[in-house]
Amino acid sequence: MDTAGPGLELGLAAGPYLIKPNRAEAQDLLKATLRTRRELVEAARKLVGMGCEQVLISLGAEGAVGVAGKEALLAQLPAVPVRSSVGAGDTMVAVMAYAAIMSMPFRQAFRMAVAASAATVALEGSKVAGFAAVQELIPQVTLEDAEE
Repeated sequence: MDTAGPGLELGLAAGPYLIKPNRAEAQDLLKATLRTRRELVEAARKLVGMGCEQVLISLGAEGAVGVAGKEALLAQLPAVPVRSSVGAGDTMVAVMAYAAIMSMPFRQAFRMAVAASAATVALEGSKVAGFAAVQELIPQVTLEDAEE
């Protein structure tokens, strides 16, 4: 689920498998300011505790935070020219849906979702990156385990 405002709050109450708010949407939902990595990870964990299995918080050029179960990861994006952010969040969600269908481990899925999002922002307008472009960026996505 990738939405904001009341739709995010109501959707979360339905117990979705995955939500992907950006920082501003997560702050609005939790009524908190999320500046540090620690605050972002805690927010994602709180959102998991509110009824979904996985949370990705997108941070634009700063990367993303991903939490599933006890696993909490911080992703750094590869350097790409930003041409359009249209569809970047939807791309992340689509890749995570694909990964779930393929029973892919969370770490692998999150890395691919971040790479796909980065590949998509490098395209003009509402184009979505193809598989080859995503595959090229996957090794360039840096993942760190979030500190407790």
